[in-house]
Amino acid sequence: MACWRGGFLGLGMSSARSLAVAVGILLGALPLGAQVKSPLPSTEQASDHRDADMEALTASAHTSLREQRYPEAMEQFEVLLKAAPKSGDARQGEVDAATAWALAEIRAQHPNRAMEILERAIQQVPDEPELLTDFGVEATALGQFPIANQVLQAADKLRPNHPKTVYALARLEIEQQHWPDAERDLKTYLALRPNDGSAYFGLGHVYAIQQRYDEARVAFERSIELQPKQTESYYQLGQLALQAHQDAAAQKDFLKVLERLPSHAGALTGLGQIALRAKEYARAEQYL
Repeated sequence: MACWRGGFLGLGMSSARSLAVAVGILLGALPLGAQVKSPLPSTEQASDHRDADMEALTASAHTSLREQRYPEAMEQFEVLLKAAPKSGDARQGEVDAATAWALAEIRAQHPNRAMEILERAIQQVPDEPELLTDFGVEATALGQFPIANQVLQAADKLRPNHPKTVYALARLEIEQQHWPDAERDLKTYLALRPNDGSAYFGLGHVYAIQQRYDEARVAFERSIELQPKQTESYYQLGQLALQAHQDAAAQKDFLKVLERLPSHAGALTGLGQIALRAKEYARAEQYL
């Protein structure tokens, strides 16, 4: 993910101020009537439309969404939201269009554009936890940790202990090296999603960083039980065994890594270290 330049979150000060207002609404700091200006072009005022026009616009918006014309769909849902801010259909349409469009931009390696889209939708429906969570995930990926924490905490307040938000918080806390918080949130997530091998890998990493090696080993082994092709868990088990001078076990784990990733530098280095310990210098040279 690319880094941005500029003001708050690299979006420019006016855009950042708009997002701050939206999050302020969520946290109770501002009234629901607070107005912000959309950073992208606006459409006609909803008051210009009669009831029949609104029905036709609703149908058109859903057609745009189905046909993956996301910019048009968002503009149409935003007109509907101006006319009926509490409309569940229009709110969900805005969320669906924004998340689909943002995902398309991420796949096209345009994360900054994805963030603009999600921010725009948050301004329209600032109390939608799915949008806030998605925004927090992307902010974390871009290294914008303070705003990521702010929006993810707001999402958790609106939708307590939802697996997606809790996992996003754990990933953020790992990036920030807040190990106790990351451990807590990973355990909360795994209580909700006990068959997620990737989460067990994350928990093993958190344990290992804290030098809780026995717990780390159990977590990595559980990760492999759930996802037998979890290459990095094999590598971490190899590292733990190597550190404990259990060379036979370490070699077995490193070879498992190389079955899937023959050029894995860490596993090759580990095998080289094992060979050096055994004074098998010619074999070590093959790996190092």
